[in-house]
Amino acid sequence: MEKKKQFVYVLNLIPRLHDDDSWTQEDEDIVTRHFLRLKRYT
Repeated sequence: MEKKKQFVYVLNLIPRLHDDDSWTQEDEDIVTRHFLRLKRYT
């Protein structure tokens, strides 16, 4: 049986997002979708 490939991704925030008050609703929505997808795949 062939071993599945594994990948590691390093995500870095853009400087604007280092401050919690700078996050827009769109930013929050994107991160939410990203983590929901990660949960589904694990």
